[in-house]
Amino acid sequence: MSLLFSDDEVKRITNGAPVDDELLLDVLHRSLPKAMEIVKAATAHGTAETPADTTTEGQILRAMASTPIRCEIERIYGGVRFVLTPKLRLFALRNGSARDAEPAIRDVIGSYARNADGTGITFDQIRMELQDGMTILRGITLESQHLADGEIATHAPEKMEDAPRLQLLRLMAVDHYRRLTEQNLGRAFAFLNCHATSGGKPTPKVREALTKWASLSNQVLNQSPVRRDC
Repeated sequence: MSLLFSDDEVKRITNGAPVDDELLLDVLHRSLPKAMEIVKAATAHGTAETPADTTTEGQILRAMASTPIRCEIERIYGGVRFVLTPKLRLFALRNGSARDAEPAIRDVIGSYARNADGTGITFDQIRMELQDGMTILRGITLESQHLADGEIATHAPEKMEDAPRLQLLRLMAVDHYRRLTEQNLGRAFAFLNCHATSGGKPTPKVREALTKWASLSNQVLNQSPVRRDC
């Protein structure tokens, strides 16, 4: 399901009104209540586990896949940095990124990106596990190959089946998956709820275009005036 902005809220934002903190939090609690419970728990205790049910997993993935929404939540909750692991455990770091965290915390976060034998989860494993989602990102990669600098390729179907949509969300929301995917495909990607994805070569102009495309305002306008069940 999309973020639950009312028709009146959509109209005001369409006319240039800002998405302020109070409105955004209200919308997030209405739309992604289970994800926000995990966010609050992780912020209070440093980490929180995502219960193994489809609804909760889908909500935390949507909250973390959309960069503008993730960044706004991080800012509102005191400037923390969230890290979502492959097992969907959420870490809230108060001293920058995982790379800047204390060694013990880095080791704990890193342990969630390892196989049972202690080896790191590789791009080939991700590619095989999430084939449908990877097919979408490979398509964007190929489409953007001959675009001019600053142009981006977009995948934005009206509807998506649950399996590829959840796989795409995992690729965009899980930090380890997204980092390896972008490195191996040589692209920068951006995600916009419900399930629109854009990408291009990781140049400054492309990153600027992706930032504008995935802005918080576009997040709202992408879902207006009719809220879509996605």
